[in-house]
Amino acid sequence: MHCFTYHDVEAVGMCEACCKGLCAQCASDLGHRLACKREHEKVVESTNTLVSRNIRISSINMRGSFIVPSFYAFMGAAFLLEGLLIRPLST
Repeated sequence: MHCFTYHDVEAVGMCEACCKGLCAQCASDLGHRLACKREHEKVVESTNTLVSRNIRISSINMRGSFIVPSFYAFMGAAFLLEGLLIRPLST
């Protein structure tokens, strides 16, 4: 794959925003992703921020994923026990 701007130069990667091939001169390294210099840096940086925030939130959510099912199981058992132990009033 060749650079989108300089067709005779080999690309080192692709822009995360526009998927164009980028050479070392055109690429801006933003950590784990590449972007077109002065063109898509803000877009890719905001995408990086969203992805890292979602990873952090999903790890927090995984710890709390047992609370709600446990509560429903407890309440179901309590209502079942109450229904079995209490006899209907005779008239």
